[in-house]
Parts: sequence; structure tokens; C-alpha cells
Amino acid sequence: MQGLDPNLSFTPAVEAAFGKGNVTVVKDALGGQPIRRWFKKWKPAVGYDPAETGYPFYKGGQKPGDLYDRLMAAVEAETKGDYYTTVTFVWMQGERDAKESHGEVYATSLKGLIDQLSQDLEREDINVVIGRLSDFDMANEKYPHWTRIRDVQVEVASADPRIEWVDTDDLNDGKNGKGKDIEDDLHYSVDGYRLLGSRFAEKAIGLIKSRDKSKLGAGQVMSPAEIWEGYDPREEPLDEEILDTWEADGVTYKEVYFNGERFDGKQVRIYGIYAAPAKGENLPALLHIHGGGQTVNEDWLKEFSGRGYAILTINWGGKWTNREKVTQWHEVSNGNHRERVGRQVTEPSPRSDAYYLWTQASMRALTYLESQAEVDPSRMGAFGISMGGTIMWNLAFDSRIKAGCAIYGAGWNTYSHKDPKYAIDHPGYTPTQNELRWRASLAPEASAPHVRFPMLFLSSSNDRHGYMDRAEDSLALMPADVPRAWSLTPRFRHHIGADFIHTLPAWMDVHLKGEGSWPENPDAKMSVGADGGPIFVLKPDRGREVKKVEVFYSLETPFAVNRHWRHAKSSERGDAYVAATPVMNAGEYLFAFANVTYRSGLVVSSPLQAVIPETIGAVATIRKPSRVFYDGAEGVGDWTHASTGTDPIPARAKHRLFAAVGPGGLPALAVDRVGPMSYAPSDPEFRAPKGAALQFDIKTEQGEAFALKLHKNYWVSDFETYSCEVELEGSDEWQTVRLAGDRFLEEKTGLPLGDTINEVGVLEFSMPKGTAWKDSNALFRNFRWIGGEYVPQVHAYRNENDNTGGLITSSDDAAKLQDHEP
Repeated sequence: MQGLDPNLSFTPAVEAAFGKGNVTVVKDALGGQPIRRWFKKWKPAVGYDPAETGYPFYKGGQKPGDLYDRLMAAVEAETKGDYYTTVTFVWMQGERDAKESHGEVYATSLKGLIDQLSQDLEREDINVVIGRLSDFDMANEKYPHWTRIRDVQVEVASADPRIEWVDTDDLNDGKNGKGKDIEDDLHYSVDGYRLLGSRFAEKAIGLIKSRDKSKLGAGQVMSPAEIWEGYDPREEPLDEEILDTWEADGVTYKEVYFNGERFDGKQVRIYGIYAAPAKGENLPALLHIHGGGQTVNEDWLKEFSGRGYAILTINWGGKWTNREKVTQWHEVSNGNHRERVGRQVTEPSPRSDAYYLWTQASMRALTYLESQAEVDPSRMGAFGISMGGTIMWNLAFDSRIKAGCAIYGAGWNTYSHKDPKYAIDHPGYTPTQNELRWRASLAPEASAPHVRFPMLFLSSSNDRHGYMDRAEDSLALMPADVPRAWSLTPRFRHHIGADFIHTLPAWMDVHLKGEGSWPENPDAKMSVGADGGPIFVLKPDRGREVKKVEVFYSLETPFAVNRHWRHAKSSERGDAYVAATPVMNAGEYLFAFANVTYRSGLVVSSPLQAVIPETIGAVATIRKPSRVFYDGAEGVGDWTHASTGTDPIPARAKHRLFAAVGPGGLPALAVDRVGPMSYAPSDPEFRAPKGAALQFDIKTEQGEAFALKLHKNYWVSDFETYSCEVELEGSDEWQTVRLAGDRFLEEKTGLPLGDTINEVGVLEFSMPKGTAWKDSNALFRNFRWIGGEYVPQVHAYRNENDNTGGLITSSDDAAKLQDHEP
């Protein structure tokens, strides 16, 4: 590879295919080197002794991955600040590993290197082209594992649709660079290197253009652009049918049906309600796209019409229990949410999938919206909730949208607990062929590079439909010149906090009305504090307009859905805010982000920081675990609660948790109609000792009957819930409740939790469905673990035996829509 000059044949070919200004080629190579100088977790085969072979692993300043670090530094220097639709990695190596007899571990090393590159570049779609070793030593005389390495290179390429291999057997004959004739040589001829560059380019271009359709099975692979090419959402007549009209509070409403598309001679009829300020003219307009299990929502009409918008809310879900007025999909397969035949349908093509149909219906709704006399068609926006948020990304190809907001929906829905972005040494997950086709076509992350309108992502840090780690990736995939921002409610799951409700209206006001302006996204980084522990450093835009800065950090847990977010105290240092984020283990991940609240009421979240502290020179400063994980002194602290409704409608938003003072003047937590919930047991400092009992204090004057639940692997692999029924008499004093592990029974099997209480990650109070606390003044405090013994923690994501089934349960499932109905 060192002898290959990409400028002779490789670079000209890819520039001709994609345009000179659209391609960056970075070459970094050093001949005769083993793969361990690139793959940082390289290990020899069991029993391999370098002393016996005479080949030491490292010498003269070498270290694992030193050449990889050099490569990545070159990539960073060449690409910094630029956006790339695709990344292709060209790999020509293996001679040294064949010579040192490392063929047994070469497949693991090569796949590990590709995974390492994917993680560092934060790309799941990297193409790889491998140059197979030539026919130099087919007898394995000088290089004992020569043919084994050749075979491995072909096997790795054949197992992955994004990897191709190049034949080099005919490239080592002819004249070399010194003019000497060579035959079956270790190195290539002058013409051979030129042909090698051409072959690398041919394979790379093929991967980029076709996404290797032949390897992805019977279903049709279509890019997002191909899916929507030629589709005209204005072509069909609207044929409006007005069901009802009325006026209230200066706003006119009309309930309607209008045409969607025509299938098999029948016209889809879309149901919706439209509202606009009475006598309005040239109004900005919005489309509301509901979530799974939901339908039209008049509260959104009241909210935005009151702000001077025309707004349309539609039903895309079709037939639903106890709903008379819904979109009429007739016999269109996958049109009705409840009746769709499968998720991520790509056979015979992605146009068979429900999300294609629902996106199409949303585009038709925009056609209806722009046809209203009082609407200014040049100022239309859209926002979607949950599954509607997923639809938002596929609307990238409707140029009529001038501002958008995806709430919860962020894409990456085919990624399971097997491949969380920040898992360490996890066994991994192999996507199906159907999932690969989906990821290339209708998955929101496939459309993200085509989004040309300003996009806001509004969500919660522990949401299980729009994972925060992946959501940031979706935003990063958008073209560099397109505005984007995100705002995350900490600790909530599929719910937006009351402090965040002004962000969506402000986003639309800025981009559709031209009222006000939006701050730049804040800068954030991790550094090392005076005590050697990690610190979070934030620089917000428009510092004089900042009302407050809140920093949140979480330890170790790779799954966003069950992280315990601590609140870090920050202090101002010039134009920056700094917060200590201490850890217990400097070799495990630390996650941190900040929310910047402006005096206008909008909240902007910083980029998520995810680092292993020891890699930046930080050390652990938390010395031992704490049995107490909430004593009341910290007010609301890190408590949260289950979703009370998915739609962040300002008129309905309420705070549900409060700091309070109970008997004896002791601080406590008070709740309003919800069951408090804590992720603290997932935190290494607050996890339970093995065999411990849970103890807490409660004050209830009326008496209560509730269930206290402990969750293992919350919403990920082997999700289990252990529940304990508790009944208390009324008292105006504190009552202490102590619950041993045997009191908690698994809800499906009835088996007791027992000593494995140390494996739980979430604690939740649950009231019988449809009920609330009898005592509106119920108070909680002094949560702690009693007894038991601390044992080494085994992370769920490092369970080497967990190689079967078990995708994350998604709220995309029609049967699991409890969060979607208020």
C-alpha cells in the first residue's frame, strides 16, 4: 500500500464519478507492519509465544494502535469542519501477520479494526475495500499463514454487504520501480500499483453508488432520493369534504376529509381538522403529525392558532378502536397502523412500508395546507411526535417545509441492545438483510443528509424511541449549512418537561415568522480539574441572555434509556461554565451534557460528551459506594416519573415533583398524581449491595396501597420487572418501610428477586391504573440500602452469554402504546 500513489489512478477515478469538489482522499501507509499497530485491542492466539518465533510484538516506540492514531490525525486534519455523505476505508495489509503466523486471530483483528473505525468516526455505514494478499507464497514456505490470511480477507468481505475485496494475483509481475523484472513478487510492479488503484476505485464507487444491492437479498434497495424521485404530492385533486365548521376565541375551525393518493382505483381519504385566526391573511402555517396510537389533536390547534398560525392536524394511523373518524386507507396494505403486516418492510420495495405511506399522506396534507386562502405557502413548517417525529425526517424531500421539529423520533430503530453506541467489549449484533435495506432507504438516518430545512430535535434523555446518542448523529448527518438544534429534558422517558415547552414555539417563530433569532449551539468539552477528576466545560452563545445553565452527567451505562443523570453544580469562569463530574472508575464511560435556558424561555442542549476519563488523563475521585441514594436534602434531586403524555403542549404542561418539608422539619420529595421514579441504582456509586434490603421513609396521612418496582436491564436485554405490593395505614408521622429482595416478585414468572437486588437499575412507584395517591401530601425521603455485601459489578452489556434475541422494545409497536395516550 505504501507504494501506491492514489493520484495516478484511484483519486482521478472517484473524482470523475462524484465530482472533484465532492471527494477527499486521505492516504496514510507504512509497509511491512502488523495489524496490531492499527487495531488497539489486538491479542495473539492463546499460547502464542513471541520469544519462540523471534518476532517481538512491540519495539522502538511502537504501541498498540500507534499507526491508527497517525491515520486518524491525518483524517482529522483533512476533513475537519466538512460533512461527508459516505466514508470508504481502503485496506491493503497482511504480509507481516502471515509471516508471524497470526492468521488465527486475523479475522477478529480486521473486524475489530473496522468496528474501531466506525465507533471513532461515529458512522455505522462505512464502506470497506480490502486488497487480498497476492499469490506470492501460496505454498506458505516463507510466510506460514499466507493463504490463511488470504482466505480470511475474502471471508470478512463476503460476510458484510458493505465490504468488497480486490484480487491482486496478477499485479506482482512485470517491472518494479527500479526497472527490474519481477514475477510472483512480494511487491507489485509499477503497472500493478496503477491497476490496484483502479480496482480499489471501482469497488469503492460500486459500494457508494449501488450499496451492493446483490448482497442484500430479494428486497429492492432504494436510496431516499430514489424513493421520492418523480413523486408529485400536488398531482391528485384534493376533493375537500367539509364535515363541520365552527368558531371559538377568534379562531375558525373546519373538520375535513381530502384526497390522499389513489391505490388500485380507490382514493385514500385523509381525515383532519384545520384552524386559523379569523380573518387572517398571509399566515405562517404548520402541520401536526401525531404519534403512534394518537390521532388529530385540537389542543395543538388552539396553541398555535393563538400564536397567529394556520395549522392542520391529520390522522395518519387509520382504523382504531372506538374512533369513527380516521383516515380511510381502504385495502392499502400497511396503511392502517394497527393492521400493518410488518415493520421495516423492504420487499418488494421500501414503498411497501407503512412509513412510505404515512410520509406520503403528510406530503398530501401539506398540499391541503398550502391551498388554504389565508396561508402563505412560502412559510410552512411541520412537527411530529414520536412515530410522527420519525416521519419528519422522511419529509426531507418536500421543499415546501421551511422549519421542522422531530419530537422523540430520531431514527436508528433497527439498532438493538446488542450494539449500543458506547458499549465496551459487547458481543455485538448482526443486522438482518432486511434491516440493511431499511437503513439505506426509509430509515430517518438515511434521509438526514437530505434535510434542507432547519430541524429541532425535542426529546428526553432516557427516551426509548429517539435515543439521545443516535439523535445527535442524525442531526450531525444534516448538511453543514442547515440550522439544527436539540433540547433534552433530563431523566424523562417519552415526555417533555414543563420547563421546555417554549422551545418548539420559539423555533417556529424564528424560522417562519422571522421573530427573534436563535442562539448558536453551545460548545462543550471534557477536561481535567485541579483534583485530577474530569470536568465539563461549556461555552454558551449570547452569554448575557442566559438565565441558567444546568449540567448533567452519568456514569458507565451505555444505554441511554437507563442512565442515571446526576446534576452537577456549575460555576462561571469568564465566558464559560465549569462543573466537576467525578467518577468511580476512570476506565468506564462518562457522559455529560448541559441545558442552557435563556431569558426568552427557550432551552438549548449542548452536544453530548462521552469519554473514558483515563484517555484524557483524568482519574477517579469517588472512592467508595454510598448506601444512601436520596436523603431529601437535595430537593427533587435526581427523581423523575413516567410519562404523563407525550405532547409538549404549553397549556397542559405541569411540574409533578416538588421539594417539601415533612415531620420534624426533614426535607423530602412531594409528588402530584405520579409515581416517583429513580435511575440511581444503575449508578455505580448508588447500586445496591448483593443481598441488601431497600429502605425508605414515607409520610401519608390517608394511607396508601401501591406497588414498588425494581427493574433489571430497563428496556434493554432481558428486561425484567420485580414488583412488591405495599399497604400502609395513615399517619401524620414518618413511617419506615424496609423491603428485602425476596419481597419482590418477577411480574411474568413470579420468581423472587432475592440476593440479586444488586443487579437492578431502576426504582419505580406504581399506582393501580387510573388511580392517584390518596394523600396529595404524601412525602418520600431517606432511600438507602440496608445490609448485604458489595460484590464486583457485572455490566449487562458485557454478558458474553447474551447472544440471542431480545431487541429493545420500541414504542413503535402498536401493542405497546401506553405512553402515547394522555
